[in-house]
Amino acid sequence: MSVPKPITDFPALPMYFVNFDSVGLFPQINSQNLGLMAAGISRHPDDLFPAVLLTPLDYKKPSPSDPGGVSIRVQRQHGNTDIASRTFYLHLPPRISRAETLVAQVKFDLPDAFTQTDPSAPEVPSNSKWAVGLNFKDGTQDDLTSDLIIVGPTCHFVANGQPRLNNTNTTDPPAPTSSYANYRAQRTSFRLTVRVIRTLKAGSGDASLEVGTASGTAVQYGALDPPIPSDDFTGKDFTQVGIAIVNIGPPTTILRARLQSFKLWMNP
Repeated sequence: MSVPKPITDFPALPMYFVNFDSVGLFPQINSQNLGLMAAGISRHPDDLFPAVLLTPLDYKKPSPSDPGGVSIRVQRQHGNTDIASRTFYLHLPPRISRAETLVAQVKFDLPDAFTQTDPSAPEVPSNSKWAVGLNFKDGTQDDLTSDLIIVGPTCHFVANGQPRLNNTNTTDPPAPTSSYANYRAQRTSFRLTVRVIRTLKAGSGDASLEVGTASGTAVQYGALDPPIPSDDFTGKDFTQVGIAIVNIGPPTTILRARLQSFKLWMNP
């Protein structure tokens, strides 16, 4: 059995790079003069919470070596049962959206799922399923059911917070079972990379998920599943690429993850 490998065959420097350590969306690298990433709303139309609050971090840097980032919460209004999400998307102009190959990557840490009766009450761990996704899609920076094209492998958290690469055909074993408390204590990092390759008549893609600690890195790799239908891209472009933190569990569960960085390459 071959050892799964992350997607790494692209240049060290991306064409677009955002370091969320600055608690903002201003890119540190932007060689194609693209705009800022935009914060999107939840897909649930009745969710009146602000889309994304870029506030001081929930988790301060405990040491100079801590990567920092911006901590994002996803919480639904009481009674809402539909999928809810918090999103950051980068608009792609035609010269980028029609590129043959695009590679995107998100790095995050401190995933958490919990319930809480009020803001001052203790956080109670939850086993609800949820995901951090990396999407190529049409439409706007909002995740809506009206979106016609979406390619979105995810880091899917299942029981006890075990991460798995989802929406691919991977047969690689997931990272060893752990817990949200251990991810925090061991400073576990998560890196999701997605590549799409398109021609006029066909499309393909793959993804890799790296879950790493000081003791080593577990990798899952797979082709996009199901395969991208070639007619999805006939006369159409990806107009957005970005990150979605998705709550698919019970409405009482609150999710949190700390975004560290987002990168994009074109025709690497």
